[in-house]
Amino acid sequence: MSLVVHPRFAGNRFIYFAFNKPIDAQRATVVIARARFENDRLVDLREFLAGEGLRGSVSLAMTPDGMLWVA
Repeated sequence: MSLVVHPRFAGNRFIYFAFNKPIDAQRATVVIARARFENDRLVDLREFLAGEGLRGSVSLAMTPDGMLWVA
């Protein structure tokens, strides 16, 4: 799992993260998601990049202008 916070986190509270999500009992995929951190919880989860059969670790980085990089 990889996690980054948005450069304007103080205002928008966005956290981006990557995780492995099961497709079924034998397959999984890597998902990139965004959620807002509010009242000590993640809310408004949005999965916006997933690839069936992708496995392994994913690295996330965010530039000061808010561009998300995935490797």
